[in-house]
Amino acid sequence: MMNKRVKCFVAALILAKLACWGQEGNVFQHFSLSGGLGSTGLTIDMGTMMTDHFGLRAGVDLLGIYFHGYEDYEDLNKKLYLLDPDLEPLPEQKADTHLTNSSGHLLLDYYPFKPSKSGFHVTVGAYLAWHRRVESLENADNWAWRKIADFNARRGDYADVPAEMGPATIGYYGYLVPTTAEGSFNAQMLTNRFRPYLGIGFGRAVPGARRLNVQLDLGVQFWGKPRLYDGITGKRLTQVAYKSQASFGRNTVYPVITIRLAGRIL
Repeated sequence: MMNKRVKCFVAALILAKLACWGQEGNVFQHFSLSGGLGSTGLTIDMGTMMTDHFGLRAGVDLLGIYFHGYEDYEDLNKKLYLLDPDLEPLPEQKADTHLTNSSGHLLLDYYPFKPSKSGFHVTVGAYLAWHRRVESLENADNWAWRKIADFNARRGDYADVPAEMGPATIGYYGYLVPTTAEGSFNAQMLTNRFRPYLGIGFGRAVPGARRLNVQLDLGVQFWGKPRLYDGITGKRLTQVAYKSQASFGRNTVYPVITIRLAGRIL
C-alpha cells in the first residue's frame, strides 16, 4: 500500500510540473546527452532544463558483473581424515555469482540557486529495474557438486562418521541453499522492480556556454526488503545457517553514486 502511494506521488509530481511548464512554453528547449559510471553501472542520460530551477533527466543504467568463487571443505576433510585416512576428501567447490541490476530511470532535479551561482540540486524520481533478481549464486562444477551431494546422501553409510557431523552445505547470506541429487543449486536475491529515488548532486542537467560539464549524484534507491529464493524450486530460503549474517534483509535501500560527463547537443 505504501509503495503504491509513493508511485502515485512521484507520478503526480512530475506530471503536474510538466503541465505547468508546458503552458509557459519553456519545456524541452535545450537538451544534453551524458554518460558515466557509478554504483548503478554504466549510465546514459538525456537531460533538459525546464526552467532555471528545474531539470528533467531520463536514461538507462547497465550493470552486469560475473565472477567465480571458491570454497573448500578443509575443516570437514580434517575431521574425516582423523576418523579414517582412507576416506576420500571432498573436492573444492566452485560457484558463479551474477550481479544484474540494470534499470531505467526518470529524475526530476530542483536547483535552489541561480545557474551562474551553483549546480547544486536535490533530486526525486524513480528507477525501474529490468528484473526483480539483483544477484544469483549457482554451481559452476557439476562433478564437484555431485561428489558433495553424494557424500551428504550416504553419510549414514560411513561407519566412522558420527551422526552429529553435519552435511557439507553451501551458505548464501547466512541461509542454507538446498542442492539437487545431481549437485545443482541456484540461490537468488530479489527486490522490488520499482524503486523511488531521493538524492542530491552537483552539475546542471544541461551545460551552459561551455557545452560540457561534470555531474555528480549521491542518493539512495528504496528497493524494499531483499528476499532470498531457491531458483530451482522457487521457494524462499528460510533455514538460517549463520545468525550473524542472516540480518542482511534490513538493508532496504541501495546506495547510488554516479559521475557523468554531459554535453549540450541543442
